[in-house]
Amino acid sequence: ADAGYGCARRQKPVWRVDNTYGRELRTGNLELLLMGLDYLEFTGDWTFAREILIPMANETITFYVEHYSRDRQGLLEISPAQCLETFHKAINPITEIAGLHQTLSTIIRILGAELSLEHREFYTEALKILPRIPLTAASSDHNLRNQTPASPSPSHSRWSKPEPADTAPSTPLNPHATSTATVLAPAQVWDPHASNIENPELYAIFPFRLFQTGKKPLVDHIPMHVAVDSYLRRRIQYDQGWMQNPIQAASLGLADEALRLVSAR
Repeated sequence: ADAGYGCARRQKPVWRVDNTYGRELRTGNLELLLMGLDYLEFTGDWTFAREILIPMANETITFYVEHYSRDRQGLLEISPAQCLETFHKAINPITEIAGLHQTLSTIIRILGAELSLEHREFYTEALKILPRIPLTAASSDHNLRNQTPASPSPSHSRWSKPEPADTAPSTPLNPHATSTATVLAPAQVWDPHASNIENPELYAIFPFRLFQTGKKPLVDHIPMHVAVDSYLRRRIQYDQGWMQNPIQAASLGLADEALRLVSAR
């Protein structure tokens, strides 16, 4: 408890978490909600839907809509936030935006008939205020192998923004990647100091499944090849522990890659 929440509470609000690896980490709420929606689709258990899933969906989405402010365009601005345990300071992390796109779209699609008119309108409006999925230009640091967490950064004053696409390298980092690539970004803005070995941008592929082989991408403005390039140029290519590379490769139709990774495990 002391290493996470922190037991020394003097002059700290009750919501303050000392450990920065989880201080603003909310993604698990959306993962759990999507698992519940998947369970309903597989089982048709409408008792579960009415007693557990719909109340959980209402509370989860209400949190995002009411807890965070709006930007000048009236879109949700998810801040303060973080990209998993890797980038501890971010604005509009892709993990949250992708998760909200998938869960809201699925709620409307499969729960619509069970919802009150008020809740249907609430979810439809929530979907309209989501920020766009962040993109950036591919660069050499998207393909580091066996990356280990860096030492703590003395300052978080330098934040990264997605680079324009014309800064992409002229030579592909992977023979299957396009030479001038736009890729998924970890967030709209983020502190580049990496504290763990994760690829947050690939959460848009799995677990949130915005991009799946044989299906139209859930977000119309991003073609499938952007997700493929993002996977092939991923910053961390280490494939042990909690890495989701085999599932992400299979989701993108990279059958040989998925077979290689699963066989290696």
